Order: sequence, then C-alpha cells, then structure tokens
Amino acid sequence: MVDATGTASIVFALSTGVATFFSPCAYPLLPGYVGFYVSQTDGERASLGGALSRGLL
Repeated sequence: MVDATGTASIVFALSTGVATFFSPCAYPLLPGYVGFYVSQTDGERASLGGALSRGLL
C-alpha cells in the first residue's frame, strides 16, 4: 500500500513528464523521432539521413 506522500510523488512525476512533452523545445525534435522510428524495419537501425528526410516532411 502506498501512503499519501508516495502517491503525491507519483502524480507529480507523471504530470511533469507529460508537461515536458508539451514544452516548446520538444516540438522541433518530434518529427525526427517519428521519422526515425517509422523508417525502422525488422529491427534494423535506420540511417540518419532517412530519419532526417522523413522528419522534415
């Protein structure tokens, strides 16, 4: 069983994690992450150039 302090810590950690996703400096990085993961096939590592081109699109 988790006490009130532990629950508050977990809620705080989750809410700050979500808040950092919506920070303005995270938006330019998001297309690169999406492009990198979309370009991966069969567990192979994608090239940086392919990830950047998909991120720019």
